[in-house]
Amino acid sequence: MQTAPIPENEPNRLSALREYGILDTPCEEVYERITRLLCSFYAAPIATVTFVDQDRQWFKSARGLDDCQTSRDISFCGHVVASGEPLVVEDAAADERFCDNPLVLDGPKVRFYAGVPLTTPDGYHIGVLTVQDLQPRTLDEKAVNALRDFAAVVVDELELRLQQQRRELELKRFIGGPTVVFAWEQRLGEWPVRYVSPNVEKVLGYRPEQLLGRPFVELVHSEDLARLIREDQKAQEDLAAAGSSFEYTPYRVRRADGSYRWVHETSVFEFDGQGRAVRGLGYINDVTARVELEAQNKADRSQLLYYQSQLQQLLHTDPLTELPNRLLLHDRLAQALERRKRDQAALAILVLDLRDFRAINDSLGQAFGDQVLISLGKRLRAVLRGGDTVARLGGDEFGILLPWLSAIDDAVELVERIVGWVEEPMVVAGHEVCLVVRVGVSVYPAGEEVANLPAKLLEQADTAMHEAKREGVRYRFFSSELIERARERLKLAAELRRALGGGQLSLHYQPQVELASGEWIGVEALARWHHPQQGWISPERFIPVAERTGLIARLGEWVLDAACTQAKIWLDAGRTFGRMGVNVTAMQLLDDDWVRKVKDALERSGLPANRLELEITESLLVERVESVTAGLSELRAMGVSVAVDDFGTGYSALSYLKDLPIDKIKIDRSFICGFPDDKHTAAIARAILALGDGLGIDVVAEGIETERQARALQAMGCRRGQGFFFRVPEPASSLF
Repeated sequence: MQTAPIPENEPNRLSALREYGILDTPCEEVYERITRLLCSFYAAPIATVTFVDQDRQWFKSARGLDDCQTSRDISFCGHVVASGEPLVVEDAAADERFCDNPLVLDGPKVRFYAGVPLTTPDGYHIGVLTVQDLQPRTLDEKAVNALRDFAAVVVDELELRLQQQRRELELKRFIGGPTVVFAWEQRLGEWPVRYVSPNVEKVLGYRPEQLLGRPFVELVHSEDLARLIREDQKAQEDLAAAGSSFEYTPYRVRRADGSYRWVHETSVFEFDGQGRAVRGLGYINDVTARVELEAQNKADRSQLLYYQSQLQQLLHTDPLTELPNRLLLHDRLAQALERRKRDQAALAILVLDLRDFRAINDSLGQAFGDQVLISLGKRLRAVLRGGDTVARLGGDEFGILLPWLSAIDDAVELVERIVGWVEEPMVVAGHEVCLVVRVGVSVYPAGEEVANLPAKLLEQADTAMHEAKREGVRYRFFSSELIERARERLKLAAELRRALGGGQLSLHYQPQVELASGEWIGVEALARWHHPQQGWISPERFIPVAERTGLIARLGEWVLDAACTQAKIWLDAGRTFGRMGVNVTAMQLLDDDWVRKVKDALERSGLPANRLELEITESLLVERVESVTAGLSELRAMGVSVAVDDFGTGYSALSYLKDLPIDKIKIDRSFICGFPDDKHTAAIARAILALGDGLGIDVVAEGIETERQARALQAMGCRRGQGFFFRVPEPASSLF
């Protein structure tokens, strides 16, 4: 376990923490609300507002934890306070700093941790705002920045709390300040002074003799006089009947120097035999500071209410389209479900995905794509019913809540109308845009009640939407069949996790050849899985599961190590095979350490860099991730070759090819399948070959299954190919 270092400014930091007087105080709703919002916003079971004391971390609010404090020695938060930077631990059990931490091994068994410092205006990191989970997970930069915003709100609340404490102390001092005593004749609207206490000089600047016989009304501010006369009349009426004293609303009196002070007056009266007030005795205190403080408090409260309204806007509104976001949609769905449970009516929740929306961003720019999303949001709001909710869930996904249906069957007609509204052409910035949508629908009531029903219905609609995309249909309703498929995927993911550690996976290899001579120019390593009960499991089944569950990175690293090791064995045995081709996933390439991992695999195996070829997906050409481009350039400088796999199936901006660090493009098998009879696929293949020739990039045709295809491709100018016609993928022992 790695204990966090102590900051150099620790004494000053502790002094700043104690100045807030927050430690060991009872729960306060404002901080409880923030941790509730965090748990909801990040869908996490644990959120804390933590303050790091000398030898402990103390939780002002801890949602999902039973303890109110733990030792500082074992805290994750100590690292955040020491560095002053956000800390994201995606899997504590796999992190050498925390894997043997008691909070990971015992107690809450934390696996994921994200924390940002609570930094005072003077720059002291006195605590941490955290989100934690019992399962490993990731957190992108946008989510970390949102956590920073939440932390800023916590610090603002601390500052307001501190100022309030200081003002309350000042108020106590002012209320107990010196009192000036006045006695006057009770002539309404004049009040001639008959006595004034000597301390009037200290409070108002007058000597007592300057005020004797003078009408007190001359000292009262003109804007307050009418109110004071009304209150004085009421005071005489009330006291004539009940006696006691009367307190006036604070008003302003003029000092000897011409300035005005706010005063608070408590008066008693002497009445004649007919019940008329004849004399009054007033006790006056200077409350200027209190009135100004109260005015400031009121202004501060107004500012706080404004900030809170802005925070609610931030939390519940999509900043681009100004539509409700996922959090607000979830909240409205929960409210609608409560109403439907009472009236036994139905509702539906829809998740919409715009097919191939990336092509719009790539061809016309992201700013144009944003305008399309804004226009679509406005269109949906205009055509939906008043009580319906349309929300942007992120990217090109929208959610729609239909909170009342007379019958579940009504959902079909509404969904078809919504599809029609979305796909009706729209004009944006002079361009006609035609969208294609895929919709997943979940309805209530349907089946038995489950815990956290709003989240479950959204999840079901999302699952149905993905099935609609897979099947190529406009919409899909969630069904028990989809539940069974989801369960099968979960089961397969668990078995794949065991297979990775249990020796069930192996590599098969397929050669790439010169079409003219049949000479091998390389082999591609392909993962295969032989299940002890189910036998061979197709890659088409287990690769998508690995991608959806995050196992693809671990699988990809295993393939890279095993392929490099096998290539070195062949090399040492004098086998001629060209380069070893290894597919590298987007998840691997986006790992900050992916270049080092490739170098480590080469070093462990002893394989020369010029014998390795990395095959990347075409989508990375579009995304133009700078770290990926830089990493590929670094590896190419060592001798590693880079190929673009399945070329032609994505949306590459072809102008990028001349600038990117690539050596080879592989024509996707879908363009070879109907070749050479299908004139359209033949034209695409011819265009890709011409593109490669013009840019000086090697081209390999994948999926060649017949001699006729091989000869036709060779006649078209293709020099290299790969497919079942030459060799099927085989284990290393059968290849040579």
